[in-house]
Amino acid sequence: MNLGTVELAGAMLVIFAGIAKTIDPGALANGLALSGIAVKPFLVRVGSMIEGLVGLLVLMTRWPLMGLVLGASYVGFSLFVFLALVRKLPVSSCGCFGEPDTRPTWLHVLLNLVFAGACFGESVTRLSLGESWGHYRVGFPGVLTTLVALAVAFFGYLIMSQLPRLNSVMAETRSY
Repeated sequence: MNLGTVELAGAMLVIFAGIAKTIDPGALANGLALSGIAVKPFLVRVGSMIEGLVGLLVLMTRWPLMGLVLGASYVGFSLFVFLALVRKLPVSSCGCFGEPDTRPTWLHVLLNLVFAGACFGESVTRLSLGESWGHYRVGFPGVLTTLVALAVAFFGYLIMSQLPRLNSVMAETRSY
């Protein structure tokens, strides 16, 4: 697996997250409010649409500039979760996927930084090679790359949305 595959997975993840938050912006709006940033749900929807659009542009064009924008988005996500964790804010949701009960974890920060690094690394590599637009592999290698990117995106989703739930359920059962 290379940086481009991880970048594609990051793009797929923000498309999914952008759609989820556009449909239900409440979790992110509440998380931001608890962090001291009061934002109306309408603005969360607009931001989520932009987030999804950036992911879609990375996926469709492989334009290095959009990869840099996506990387910067992931740095922003990391910073939000990092500040919430360090300040011990009572944020019950990071708002990643529009789900109200997904607590932010240090794993969120790490995964977001991994995706940011992959986006920056892939974009800088393509720019240093003089590529203004990316290229896709065709045939079996292209299908394989897409399937691996989908799997990485899916595991990223599971780690950020379901693992915190599983940990809290396990903690509750241990207390009995």
